[in-house]
Amino acid sequence: MKSDSYSLAEAAQILTKILKRTDTEAVPLDLAPGRVLGEDLVADRMVPPFARSPYDGYALMGGDTAGATVSAPVTLAVTEEIRAGDVPKIPLTPGHAAKILTGAPVPPGCDAVVKYETTTFTDKNVTISRVVAPGSNVIPAGEDMRAGQMLLARGHLIPPAVPGVLAALSRREVCVHRKPAVALICTGDELTETGEPLPYGKIYNTSRYTIASYLESFGCRVAYTDTAPDNAAAIADTIARYLPDVDMIVTTGGVSVGDYDKVRAAQALLGAATPLGDAYVPFASPSAISILADKLLLGLSGNPGTAAVTMLTFGAALVRHIGGRQEILPRKIRAQLTGPVKSKIGRTQTIRGSLSTENGTLRFTPAGDYYANGVISSLIHCDALGTVPAETEALSAGDWIAGYELFI
Repeated sequence: MKSDSYSLAEAAQILTKILKRTDTEAVPLDLAPGRVLGEDLVADRMVPPFARSPYDGYALMGGDTAGATVSAPVTLAVTEEIRAGDVPKIPLTPGHAAKILTGAPVPPGCDAVVKYETTTFTDKNVTISRVVAPGSNVIPAGEDMRAGQMLLARGHLIPPAVPGVLAALSRREVCVHRKPAVALICTGDELTETGEPLPYGKIYNTSRYTIASYLESFGCRVAYTDTAPDNAAAIADTIARYLPDVDMIVTTGGVSVGDYDKVRAAQALLGAATPLGDAYVPFASPSAISILADKLLLGLSGNPGTAAVTMLTFGAALVRHIGGRQEILPRKIRAQLTGPVKSKIGRTQTIRGSLSTENGTLRFTPAGDYYANGVISSLIHCDALGTVPAETEALSAGDWIAGYELFI
Protein backbone atom coordinates (compact mmCIF):
# COMPACT_ATOMS: atom_id res chain seq x y z
CA MET A 1 0.00 0.00 0.00
CA LYS A 2 1.44 3.40 -0.98
CA SER A 3 1.94 5.95 1.76
CA ASP A 4 -0.44 8.31 -0.09
CA SER A 5 -3.30 5.83 -0.18
CA TYR A 6 -5.54 4.02 2.30
CA SER A 7 -7.89 1.11 1.97
CA LEU A 8 -11.53 1.77 2.74
CA ALA A 9 -11.14 0.08 6.14
CA GLU A 10 -7.93 1.96 7.00
CA ALA A 11 -9.41 5.35 6.17
CA ALA A 12 -12.57 4.59 8.13
CA GLN A 13 -10.51 3.49 11.14
CA ILE A 14 -8.55 6.75 11.16
CA LEU A 15 -11.68 8.89 11.08
CA THR A 16 -13.82 6.87 13.47
CA LYS A 17 -11.18 7.32 16.18
CA ILE A 18 -11.92 11.05 15.95
CA LEU A 19 -15.63 11.26 15.22
CA LYS A 20 -17.99 11.05 18.17
CA ARG A 21 -21.08 8.89 18.22
CA THR A 22 -24.43 10.50 18.87
CA ASP A 23 -25.82 10.43 22.38
CA THR A 24 -28.71 8.18 23.36
CA GLU A 25 -32.40 8.65 24.07
CA ALA A 26 -35.31 6.49 25.17
CA VAL A 27 -38.07 5.74 22.67
CA PRO A 28 -41.33 3.79 22.99
CA LEU A 29 -41.21 0.19 21.78
CA ASP A 30 -43.39 0.88 18.75
CA LEU A 31 -40.84 3.43 17.49
CA ALA A 32 -37.81 1.21 18.09
CA PRO A 33 -37.52 -1.00 14.94
CA GLY A 34 -34.85 0.28 12.57
CA ARG A 35 -33.17 2.45 15.21
CA VAL A 36 -29.64 1.79 16.48
CA LEU A 37 -29.60 0.11 19.88
CA GLY A 38 -27.91 2.27 22.53
CA GLU A 39 -27.66 -0.34 25.28
CA ASP A 40 -26.93 -4.02 25.70
CA LEU A 41 -30.24 -5.85 25.93
CA VAL A 42 -30.02 -8.32 28.81
CA ALA A 43 -32.99 -10.27 30.16
CA ASP A 44 -33.66 -9.43 33.81
CA ARG A 45 -36.06 -12.32 34.42
CA MET A 46 -37.16 -15.71 33.17
CA VAL A 47 -39.67 -15.85 30.32
CA PRO A 48 -41.99 -17.60 30.82
CA PRO A 49 -41.76 -17.17 34.60
CA PHE A 50 -43.48 -20.47 35.30
CA ALA A 51 -43.66 -23.97 33.86
CA ARG A 52 -46.73 -24.31 31.63
CA SER A 53 -48.64 -26.66 29.39
CA PRO A 54 -48.30 -26.51 25.59
CA TYR A 55 -51.59 -28.40 25.09
CA ASP A 56 -55.09 -28.91 26.36
CA GLY A 57 -54.85 -32.05 28.48
CA TYR A 58 -54.14 -33.30 31.97
CA ALA A 59 -51.27 -32.40 34.27
CA LEU A 60 -50.05 -35.41 36.21
CA MET A 61 -47.12 -37.20 37.83
CA GLY A 62 -45.42 -39.33 35.18
CA GLY A 63 -44.70 -42.07 37.68
CA ASP A 64 -48.44 -42.69 38.07
CA THR A 65 -48.57 -44.04 34.49
CA ALA A 66 -45.82 -46.65 34.92
CA GLY A 67 -46.93 -49.86 33.19
CA ALA A 68 -50.09 -48.29 31.68
CA THR A 69 -51.32 -50.05 28.51
CA VAL A 70 -54.52 -50.24 26.51
CA SER A 71 -55.41 -53.46 28.33
CA ALA A 72 -54.28 -52.16 31.71
CA PRO A 73 -54.96 -48.39 31.81
CA VAL A 74 -54.46 -46.09 34.77
CA THR A 75 -57.28 -43.94 36.12
CA LEU A 76 -56.50 -40.75 38.08
CA ALA A 77 -58.81 -38.50 40.07
CA VAL A 78 -59.20 -34.97 38.66
CA THR A 79 -58.52 -32.30 41.31
CA GLU A 80 -59.25 -29.04 39.44
CA GLU A 81 -59.37 -27.28 36.07
CA ILE A 82 -56.56 -24.81 35.31
CA ARG A 83 -57.02 -22.30 32.52
CA ALA A 84 -54.45 -19.85 31.07
CA GLY A 85 -54.10 -17.07 33.61
CA ASP A 86 -55.24 -19.20 36.55
CA VAL A 87 -53.15 -19.96 39.60
CA PRO A 88 -53.17 -23.71 40.47
CA LYS A 89 -54.82 -24.24 43.83
CA ILE A 90 -54.16 -27.89 44.63
CA PRO A 91 -50.70 -29.51 44.57
CA LEU A 92 -50.70 -32.90 42.86
CA THR A 93 -50.29 -36.02 44.91
CA PRO A 94 -49.96 -39.61 43.65
CA GLY A 95 -53.12 -40.87 41.95
CA HIS A 96 -54.34 -37.38 40.99
CA ALA A 97 -54.33 -35.19 37.86
CA ALA A 98 -55.53 -31.68 36.97
CA LYS A 99 -57.38 -30.71 33.82
CA ILE A 100 -55.20 -28.07 32.14
CA LEU A 101 -55.58 -25.82 29.12
CA THR A 102 -52.91 -24.49 26.73
CA GLY A 103 -50.62 -21.92 28.33
CA ALA A 104 -51.78 -22.55 31.89
CA PRO A 105 -49.21 -23.00 34.68
CA VAL A 106 -48.76 -26.59 35.81
CA PRO A 107 -49.59 -27.29 39.46
CA PRO A 108 -46.92 -28.12 42.06
CA GLY A 109 -45.97 -31.79 41.86
CA CYS A 110 -46.70 -32.03 38.12
CA ASP A 111 -43.89 -33.31 35.90
CA ALA A 112 -45.84 -34.25 32.73
CA VAL A 113 -48.89 -33.39 30.65
CA VAL A 114 -50.92 -35.80 28.55
CA LYS A 115 -53.03 -34.55 25.62
CA TYR A 116 -56.83 -34.75 25.79
CA GLU A 117 -57.04 -36.81 22.62
CA THR A 118 -54.95 -39.63 24.06
CA THR A 119 -57.19 -40.05 27.12
CA THR A 120 -60.75 -40.91 28.10
CA PHE A 121 -62.25 -38.79 30.84
CA THR A 122 -65.21 -37.71 32.90
CA ASP A 123 -65.65 -34.66 35.11
CA LYS A 124 -64.05 -36.55 37.99
CA ASN A 125 -61.55 -38.96 36.41
CA VAL A 126 -59.10 -39.35 33.52
CA THR A 127 -57.95 -42.69 32.14
CA ILE A 128 -54.55 -43.06 30.47
CA SER A 129 -53.60 -46.15 28.47
CA ARG A 130 -49.90 -45.48 27.86
CA VAL A 131 -46.80 -44.51 29.79
CA VAL A 132 -46.21 -40.75 30.06
CA ALA A 133 -42.55 -40.11 30.81
CA PRO A 134 -41.66 -37.44 33.38
CA GLY A 135 -40.89 -34.13 31.61
CA SER A 136 -43.26 -34.83 28.71
CA ASN A 137 -45.15 -31.81 27.37
CA VAL A 138 -44.11 -29.36 30.08
CA ILE A 139 -42.64 -26.04 28.94
CA PRO A 140 -40.06 -25.11 31.60
CA ALA A 141 -39.76 -21.68 33.17
CA GLY A 142 -37.16 -19.65 31.23
CA GLU A 143 -37.63 -21.62 28.01
CA ASP A 144 -37.65 -18.34 26.03
CA MET A 145 -35.30 -16.17 28.07
CA ARG A 146 -33.16 -16.68 31.14
CA ALA A 147 -32.25 -14.00 33.66
CA GLY A 148 -28.87 -12.54 32.65
CA GLN A 149 -29.12 -13.74 29.04
CA MET A 150 -27.59 -11.37 26.46
CA LEU A 151 -30.22 -10.76 23.79
CA LEU A 152 -28.71 -8.09 21.54
CA ALA A 153 -25.58 -5.94 21.87
CA ARG A 154 -25.63 -2.17 21.52
CA GLY A 155 -24.79 -0.82 18.10
CA HIS A 156 -27.08 -3.22 16.23
CA LEU A 157 -30.12 -2.17 14.28
CA ILE A 158 -33.24 -3.11 16.19
CA PRO A 159 -35.21 -5.77 14.27
CA PRO A 160 -39.02 -5.99 14.41
CA ALA A 161 -38.88 -8.87 16.91
CA VAL A 162 -37.28 -6.79 19.67
CA PRO A 163 -40.34 -4.81 20.84
CA GLY A 164 -42.19 -8.06 21.57
CA VAL A 165 -39.16 -9.43 23.41
CA LEU A 166 -38.93 -6.29 25.54
CA ALA A 167 -42.66 -6.34 26.20
CA ALA A 168 -42.21 -9.86 27.59
CA LEU A 169 -39.66 -8.32 29.98
CA SER A 170 -42.22 -5.66 31.03
CA ARG A 171 -40.36 -2.82 29.32
CA ARG A 172 -42.10 0.01 27.51
CA GLU A 173 -39.04 1.87 26.22
CA VAL A 174 -35.61 1.11 24.85
CA CYS A 175 -32.41 3.16 24.69
CA VAL A 176 -31.35 4.08 21.13
CA HIS A 177 -28.78 6.35 19.56
CA ARG A 178 -30.13 9.67 18.43
CA LYS A 179 -30.35 9.89 14.66
CA PRO A 180 -27.42 11.95 13.34
CA ALA A 181 -28.57 15.37 12.19
CA VAL A 182 -27.09 16.37 8.82
CA ALA A 183 -26.93 19.57 6.82
CA LEU A 184 -26.73 18.95 3.07
CA ILE A 185 -25.24 21.81 1.07
CA CYS A 186 -25.09 21.55 -2.73
CA THR A 187 -22.56 23.87 -4.34
CA GLY A 188 -22.37 25.09 -7.91
CA ASP A 189 -23.42 28.10 -9.99
CA GLU A 190 -24.92 25.69 -12.53
CA LEU A 191 -27.60 24.30 -10.22
CA THR A 192 -31.30 24.93 -10.77
CA GLU A 193 -33.98 23.72 -8.38
CA THR A 194 -36.27 20.96 -9.58
CA GLY A 195 -39.56 22.25 -10.96
CA GLU A 196 -38.11 25.57 -12.15
CA PRO A 197 -37.54 26.39 -15.84
CA LEU A 198 -34.14 25.04 -16.89
CA PRO A 199 -31.96 27.61 -18.67
CA TYR A 200 -29.59 26.28 -21.29
CA GLY A 201 -26.29 25.24 -19.69
CA LYS A 202 -27.81 24.70 -16.26
CA ILE A 203 -28.69 21.36 -14.57
CA TYR A 204 -31.26 20.34 -12.03
CA ASN A 205 -30.01 19.79 -8.48
CA THR A 206 -30.52 16.02 -8.41
CA SER A 207 -27.87 15.41 -5.73
CA ARG A 208 -30.02 17.25 -3.20
CA TYR A 209 -32.57 14.44 -3.51
CA THR A 210 -30.26 11.48 -4.17
CA ILE A 211 -27.88 12.14 -1.29
CA ALA A 212 -30.65 13.18 1.11
CA SER A 213 -32.49 9.93 0.36
CA TYR A 214 -29.39 7.85 1.04
CA LEU A 215 -28.69 9.72 4.26
CA GLU A 216 -32.23 9.11 5.50
CA SER A 217 -31.97 5.43 4.57
CA PHE A 218 -28.75 5.19 6.61
CA GLY A 219 -30.62 6.39 9.70
CA CYS A 220 -29.84 10.10 9.53
CA ARG A 221 -32.14 13.07 9.85
CA VAL A 222 -31.50 15.60 7.10
CA ALA A 223 -32.15 18.70 9.17
CA TYR A 224 -31.20 21.31 6.58
CA THR A 225 -30.70 21.53 2.83
CA ASP A 226 -29.19 24.55 1.11
CA THR A 227 -27.19 25.63 -1.91
CA ALA A 228 -24.08 27.76 -2.21
CA PRO A 229 -22.28 29.34 -5.19
CA ASP A 230 -18.79 28.46 -6.36
CA ASN A 231 -17.20 30.82 -3.85
CA ALA A 232 -15.03 29.65 -0.96
CA ALA A 233 -16.18 32.34 1.47
CA ALA A 234 -19.87 31.73 0.69
CA ILE A 235 -19.45 27.97 1.12
CA ALA A 236 -17.57 28.48 4.39
CA ASP A 237 -20.28 30.84 5.68
CA THR A 238 -22.99 28.31 4.82
CA ILE A 239 -21.12 25.49 6.59
CA ALA A 240 -20.49 27.66 9.66
CA ARG A 241 -24.19 28.62 9.82
CA TYR A 242 -25.38 25.02 10.16
CA LEU A 243 -22.47 23.34 11.95
CA PRO A 244 -23.53 24.12 15.56
CA ASP A 245 -26.92 22.43 15.07
CA VAL A 246 -25.88 19.22 13.31
CA ASP A 247 -23.60 16.24 13.72
CA MET A 248 -22.09 16.42 10.24
CA ILE A 249 -22.08 18.48 7.05
CA VAL A 250 -22.31 16.93 3.58
CA THR A 251 -21.55 19.06 0.55
CA THR A 252 -21.75 18.20 -3.14
CA GLY A 253 -19.63 19.70 -5.89
CA GLY A 254 -16.42 21.68 -5.89
CA VAL A 255 -13.98 18.96 -4.81
CA SER A 256 -11.81 18.59 -7.94
CA VAL A 257 -8.91 20.85 -8.87
CA GLY A 258 -10.58 23.27 -11.28
CA ASP A 259 -10.70 27.02 -10.97
CA TYR A 260 -14.18 26.92 -9.46
CA ASP A 261 -13.74 23.93 -7.13
CA LYS A 262 -13.87 25.76 -3.81
CA VAL A 263 -14.95 23.26 -1.14
CA ARG A 264 -11.42 22.43 0.02
CA ALA A 265 -10.64 26.13 0.22
CA ALA A 266 -13.82 26.69 2.24
CA GLN A 267 -12.87 23.93 4.67
CA ALA A 268 -9.41 25.48 5.02
CA LEU A 269 -10.93 28.92 5.71
CA LEU A 270 -12.81 27.36 8.62
CA GLY A 271 -9.64 25.75 10.00
CA ALA A 272 -10.82 22.19 9.42
CA ALA A 273 -8.30 19.38 9.90
CA THR A 274 -7.66 16.82 7.17
CA PRO A 275 -6.63 13.54 8.86
CA LEU A 276 -6.38 11.71 5.52
CA GLY A 277 -4.49 14.48 3.76
CA ASP A 278 -4.53 13.98 0.00
CA ALA A 279 -4.39 10.18 0.26
CA TYR A 280 -6.39 8.11 -2.20
CA VAL A 281 -9.29 6.16 -0.72
CA PRO A 282 -11.23 3.65 -2.86
CA PHE A 283 -14.74 4.85 -3.73
CA ALA A 284 -13.97 8.25 -2.15
CA SER A 285 -12.20 10.04 -4.97
CA PRO A 286 -12.71 12.84 -5.69
CA SER A 287 -13.86 14.06 -2.31
CA ALA A 288 -12.91 16.55 0.40
CA ILE A 289 -12.91 15.04 3.89
CA SER A 290 -12.12 17.04 7.00
CA ILE A 291 -12.96 17.40 10.68
CA LEU A 292 -14.16 20.62 12.31
CA ALA A 293 -15.17 20.81 15.98
CA ASP A 294 -15.04 16.99 16.08
CA LYS A 295 -17.66 16.89 13.32
CA LEU A 296 -17.37 15.44 9.84
CA LEU A 297 -17.27 17.66 6.78
CA LEU A 298 -17.82 15.26 3.87
CA GLY A 299 -17.38 16.90 0.49
CA LEU A 300 -18.75 14.77 -2.34
CA SER A 301 -18.25 15.09 -6.08
CA GLY A 302 -20.57 17.26 -8.11
CA ASN A 303 -21.14 14.34 -10.47
CA PRO A 304 -24.26 12.76 -8.98
CA GLY A 305 -23.29 9.18 -9.83
CA THR A 306 -19.83 9.55 -8.30
CA ALA A 307 -21.27 11.33 -5.25
CA ALA A 308 -23.74 8.49 -4.72
CA VAL A 309 -21.03 5.81 -4.94
CA THR A 310 -18.94 7.61 -2.32
CA MET A 311 -22.01 8.05 -0.11
CA LEU A 312 -22.91 4.35 -0.43
CA THR A 313 -19.48 3.16 0.67
CA PHE A 314 -17.12 5.45 2.54
CA GLY A 315 -19.79 7.98 3.47
CA ALA A 316 -22.15 5.29 4.72
CA ALA A 317 -19.43 3.83 6.95
CA LEU A 318 -18.78 7.17 8.63
CA VAL A 319 -22.48 7.97 8.98
CA ARG A 320 -23.12 4.60 10.60
CA HIS A 321 -20.30 5.13 13.06
CA ILE A 322 -21.63 8.55 14.07
CA GLY A 323 -25.08 7.01 14.46
CA GLY A 324 -23.82 4.36 16.89
CA ARG A 325 -23.56 1.33 14.61
CA GLN A 326 -20.88 -1.26 15.38
CA GLU A 327 -20.83 -2.83 11.92
CA ILE A 328 -20.09 0.02 9.54
CA LEU A 329 -18.20 -1.33 6.51
CA PRO A 330 -19.94 -2.93 3.52
CA ARG A 331 -19.48 -6.68 3.17
CA LYS A 332 -16.75 -7.81 0.79
CA ILE A 333 -17.93 -10.10 -2.01
CA ARG A 334 -16.58 -12.10 -4.94
CA ALA A 335 -19.17 -12.76 -7.63
CA GLN A 336 -19.41 -14.12 -11.16
CA LEU A 337 -20.25 -11.62 -13.89
CA THR A 338 -23.43 -12.23 -15.87
CA GLY A 339 -22.25 -9.94 -18.66
CA PRO A 340 -19.12 -8.19 -19.95
CA VAL A 341 -17.69 -4.94 -18.55
CA LYS A 342 -15.14 -2.55 -20.01
CA SER A 343 -12.67 -0.47 -18.08
CA LYS A 344 -9.82 1.98 -18.55
CA ILE A 345 -6.23 0.82 -18.29
CA GLY A 346 -4.34 2.70 -15.60
CA ARG A 347 -7.16 3.24 -13.10
CA THR A 348 -9.23 1.00 -10.87
CA GLN A 349 -12.79 1.17 -12.15
CA THR A 350 -15.90 0.96 -9.98
CA ILE A 351 -18.78 -0.98 -11.54
CA ARG A 352 -22.37 -0.59 -10.32
CA GLY A 353 -24.46 -3.73 -10.33
CA SER A 354 -26.96 -6.01 -8.64
CA LEU A 355 -26.49 -9.37 -6.95
CA SER A 356 -28.36 -12.62 -7.41
CA THR A 357 -27.70 -16.28 -6.67
CA GLU A 358 -27.80 -19.06 -9.24
CA ASN A 359 -27.13 -22.69 -8.29
CA GLY A 360 -25.39 -21.50 -5.14
CA THR A 361 -23.11 -19.08 -6.99
CA LEU A 362 -23.20 -15.34 -6.27
CA ARG A 363 -23.77 -13.45 -9.53
CA PHE A 364 -23.08 -9.81 -10.39
CA THR A 365 -25.13 -8.10 -13.11
CA PRO A 366 -23.78 -4.73 -14.34
CA ALA A 367 -26.40 -2.00 -14.03
CA GLY A 368 -27.03 0.25 -17.04
CA ASP A 369 -24.23 2.77 -17.55
CA TYR A 370 -22.33 1.06 -14.82
CA TYR A 371 -19.59 3.62 -14.23
CA ALA A 372 -20.61 6.88 -15.91
CA ASN A 373 -19.94 9.65 -13.38
CA GLY A 374 -22.99 11.72 -14.23
CA VAL A 375 -25.48 8.86 -14.53
CA ILE A 376 -27.89 8.21 -11.66
CA SER A 377 -30.45 5.95 -13.36
CA SER A 378 -28.12 2.94 -12.99
CA LEU A 379 -28.32 3.42 -9.21
CA ILE A 380 -31.95 2.24 -9.20
CA HIS A 381 -30.90 -1.42 -9.42
CA CYS A 382 -27.53 -1.03 -7.69
CA ASP A 383 -27.05 -3.05 -4.50
CA ALA A 384 -23.37 -3.85 -5.04
CA LEU A 385 -20.18 -2.34 -6.40
CA GLY A 386 -17.49 -4.28 -8.21
CA THR A 387 -13.93 -3.20 -8.91
CA VAL A 388 -11.93 -3.79 -12.07
CA PRO A 389 -8.15 -3.61 -11.43
CA ALA A 390 -6.15 -0.82 -13.06
CA GLU A 391 -4.27 -3.27 -15.29
CA THR A 392 -7.47 -4.86 -16.67
CA GLU A 393 -9.19 -3.45 -19.75
CA ALA A 394 -12.24 -5.71 -19.78
CA LEU A 395 -13.91 -8.67 -18.11
CA SER A 396 -16.20 -11.20 -19.77
CA ALA A 397 -19.36 -12.93 -18.65
CA GLY A 398 -18.34 -15.76 -16.31
CA ASP A 399 -15.27 -13.92 -15.00
CA TRP A 400 -15.06 -13.17 -11.30
CA ILE A 401 -15.25 -9.67 -9.88
CA ALA A 402 -14.45 -8.51 -6.35
CA GLY A 403 -16.32 -5.75 -4.60
CA TYR A 404 -18.80 -4.88 -1.88
CA GLU A 405 -22.42 -5.61 -1.12
CA LEU A 406 -24.00 -2.29 -0.16
CA PHE A 407 -26.08 -1.39 2.87
CA ILE A 408 -29.37 -0.42 1.27
